[in-house]
Amino acid sequence: MDEVVPSTVCPFCHIAVRPADYFCSNCGKNLHPAPLGTGVFDIAKLYLLSLVTLIVAIQYTVSFMNTINSQMGKQFQGIEGL
Repeated sequence: MDEVVPSTVCPFCHIAVRPADYFCSNCGKNLHPAPLGTGVFDIAKLYLLSLVTLIVAIQYTVSFMNTINSQMGKQFQGIEGL
């Protein structure tokens, strides 16, 4: 009995390829993307990007809260007992 090997399709030339192939036999394109780097500089870049994103998010949040606070202050201006 022959074992059936499931095939996939090359996303570039749409020819059937085996799941274990790393390159397409028709067009030669890489079928598996390169894994993320695990070197010191790659990890440092990832942490730096995360830190910059966090700082931008905090600045946006503080700015938004200040805007809401000033709008609420204007709405409640002149109301006594608050």
